[in-house]
Amino acid sequence: MKRRMSKEENSNYIEMHADLGVENKGFDQEGEDGSKPAEGEGETASVQLSAFEAADGLSELDYTQIKPYAGMPKEVLLQYSTQACYRLPREILFWFTVLCTLVLVAVTATIIALSPQCLSWWQSSPVYQIYPRSFQDSDQDGVGDLKGIQNRLDHFVYLNVKAVWISPFYKSPMKDFGYDVEDFREIDPIFGTMEDFDNLLSSIHDRGLKLIIDFIPNHTSDKHVWFQRSRNGTEKYKDYYIWKDCESVNGTVTKPPNNWVSVFGNSAWQFDAVRGQCYLHQFLKEQPDLNFRNADVLKEMTDVIRFWLEKGVDGLRMDAVKFILEAEHLRDEPQVNPEQNPENITSHSELYHDYTDSQVGLHVILQGWRQVMDEYSTEPGRYRFMVTESYDYEKIGRTMMYYGTSFVQEANFPFNFYLLDLPESLSGRACYDLVKLWMSNMPKGYWPNWVVSLVVFVLYAVVSSLVYTLFRG
Repeated sequence: MKRRMSKEENSNYIEMHADLGVENKGFDQEGEDGSKPAEGEGETASVQLSAFEAADGLSELDYTQIKPYAGMPKEVLLQYSTQACYRLPREILFWFTVLCTLVLVAVTATIIALSPQCLSWWQSSPVYQIYPRSFQDSDQDGVGDLKGIQNRLDHFVYLNVKAVWISPFYKSPMKDFGYDVEDFREIDPIFGTMEDFDNLLSSIHDRGLKLIIDFIPNHTSDKHVWFQRSRNGTEKYKDYYIWKDCESVNGTVTKPPNNWVSVFGNSAWQFDAVRGQCYLHQFLKEQPDLNFRNADVLKEMTDVIRFWLEKGVDGLRMDAVKFILEAEHLRDEPQVNPEQNPENITSHSELYHDYTDSQVGLHVILQGWRQVMDEYSTEPGRYRFMVTESYDYEKIGRTMMYYGTSFVQEANFPFNFYLLDLPESLSGRACYDLVKLWMSNMPKGYWPNWVVSLVVFVLYAVVSSLVYTLFRG
């Protein structure tokens, strides 16, 4: 039977164990008289430990330890963690980790910002132009049509062509092979119906191909309802076209408003007996120029763009864009040969076209259309492509303006017609000079293209990449 110790024996036991304890000068412990250790003996920490259970009535003893040890209680650990020799390395390691993280984020962001973008569909493949009248006739009427194109789509897949561009198929009197549009929202019956177009577009997308169509903003056909209402003086449409007073005899203009000449030759003014005025046409007389200084006209044509984008077309080739605006003052254009008799000027090349093309405000219109196309480009894989057509010849600086600026994008690129001059001097050096002409003037970061015939547009992704590397380093 276990004997319980007496009070005297218990006191002796406590004293014995207290004496056997190890004194640790590393702990901050006051003496029995309340004095502190002498300076130089090191910082100390104290922990109160019970020698026996409280039930036995034992008092707490101070226990000291020289260095940290495994399994030390939290109170001991906290005493050491505040010491400079432990705190400083921990803080240095923490801030070093933060710094490394920030550097890694900065380097990653820089690499992403400076790395070239992945090639879009219009950069990674040739674009195949289709002239629908002569491509394939599906109904044996002697004229190619939309169903004929649909029947041959596997041919483009076989050629590894990713996009096709179809020339005008709008309703038209066909005075200029479809570039005289009577209705921008209708398919000409010789090519099929709108249902045929929808089926064609669906089949194109089913094969992973893209579709580019022509957009002809400068003019309409004289059969268009807008022109008919304009010549009749309908209030809203009176200024949809450019009308000016002129003199005529038996329907022939004898004194036009100025000396402007059509691209196809002779005066750019045609008298209309219904309205009793002359209207401007920079192409055929059956193609009256729209007045883009009229806000309603701009809205009408923007709505046409939206109509086809909502249909699902992937890109627009914008025709003859430099002719969209004319100078409001209607002054005579300077003659190339000042000695030439003004009455004998009948060719477009005999005048400097300072007032009939590339006017101030043109690029604002095109940038607005680019923004509309961007609205329809937010869906992944559905980027809407825009290319402009403008013959600027030696004025390559004007051509480059269609790329836009570093702040505002315009076309993805303007057509590059300079290789068409190659047959005049067929040599490796001539080819190099023409390529260099474009590459040295093209804004940094934009994409080149090469037109090799008047009815064929080819964008070679590999060639373009090599040329870009060659001239941009």
